[in-house]
Amino acid sequence: MQRTYLVIAAGSAIGSCVARRLAADGAALVLAARDPSRVAALAADLGGWVVQADATSFEDVERCARDAAARTGRLDGVLNCAGSILLKPAHLTTADELSQVLTTNLVSAFATLRAAALVMRPTASAVHWLLGPDCAWVTGQVIGVDGGLADLKGRVRQ
Repeated sequence: MQRTYLVIAAGSAIGSCVARRLAADGAALVLAARDPSRVAALAADLGGWVVQADATSFEDVERCARDAAARTGRLDGVLNCAGSILLKPAHLTTADELSQVLTTNLVSAFATLRAAALVMRPTASAVHWLLGPDCAWVTGQVIGVDGGLADLKGRVRQ
């Protein structure tokens, strides 16, 4: 059966790279972006669906995860490719700038984890943080969704 993945921030460089890699492996894709027009061509090229989402919105990310599962009857993975960095000396960084970076990086990651846990809970045993900035699969943090970490060693690459 074809696997289904939701790619959050699919319009980013990392997001489009991981979407192409998953599509090459035969996955069904739901591509989420704050501005859906940024991923329309990618979705057409890969045969995926486009959904609008702000990666920092719990409601948007959960809606997208549920939509992805409803389209194909399953959801095998949710990948958060949203991220931000501020290359600025600390003494010149405002509280608003820092807050924006933290919100983008931390809230989007937690919103993705939360949505994955809610929607994938019946079938998933763990959520893996696996993608590096060079689109190479790397071992990351593993968080149990429902305490079931069976067969974990076979799924984590070292």
